Amino acid sequence: MINWANHPESLWSKNLLISSDFPHYIREGIEKGVYNGNELAYEGLGGIAVYFSGPIGGLMAPHPSLPIPDPFLDTLYSEPSFTKTKALGDQIAILSLSALKKNSEEIDKTNIYLRAKTIYLPLDNTVFRIASGIGLLKRGSPELFNTRSEVAALQIGPAMFVSIPGEIYPEIVYGGIEAPEGRDFKVYPIEVPPIQDVITTKYKFYICLSNDEIGYIIPKSEWDVEKPYLYNSKSDFYGEGNSLGPETAPLLYKDIVEVIRDLE
Repeated sequence: MINWANHPESLWSKNLLISSDFPHYIREGIEKGVYNGNELAYEGLGGIAVYFSGPIGGLMAPHPSLPIPDPFLDTLYSEPSFTKTKALGDQIAILSLSALKKNSEEIDKTNIYLRAKTIYLPLDNTVFRIASGIGLLKRGSPELFNTRSEVAALQIGPAMFVSIPGEIYPEIVYGGIEAPEGRDFKVYPIEVPPIQDVITTKYKFYICLSNDEIGYIIPKSEWDVEKPYLYNSKSDFYGEGNSLGPETAPLLYKDIVEVIRDLE
């Protein structure tokens, strides 16, 4: 299982093909090995590799301005292309295979525990409300202007897997939430401590966009749709336009922490 926190969109906006982007090459490399031309450079593990996105909110993405080095050639790929995408996937597969070879733990027998919770979140996004009203978004919301979703936590021995139904900002998970000047709500970070610190198991995985996709999950103290915009930006931010609303993160954080602590 690969858990990586980056939007799989290295082919970028001009690509008109349906593609699994760099996760395809990660899976292929871990299953079959990574090749330098026709020569096997890193042996694969066999089996079936499954890829899950981690905390990718805030546009954690391989932007075209970021060059990707070829893992074997003295070459940097700058423009979006399948060659660049393969180089990125191969690099991540090599990192994964090397990490497993260096420091891995095999578990033969253990217990499995699961907790899940149905949640209801306010739908404050006007565009989403209209889309629901005209039938474009058919979610079957049980309450007017509320949307139903789910959070869950799964523990397998020393590993915890947290199911998060959207694109959560990494600082909610790992720490570093800010309360900058110009924020719409004069509050300090609410979603604390970071989820990473709440989990006490040895291994921690974040399975995002799982069981649902409610959009971006933004710390309330970083919410920004009104001028002046944060960090002297000349325009508002992409995430808020694709989020249920400013109360999503505080409510979701509370429920995630609840299912984690219920397991522990």
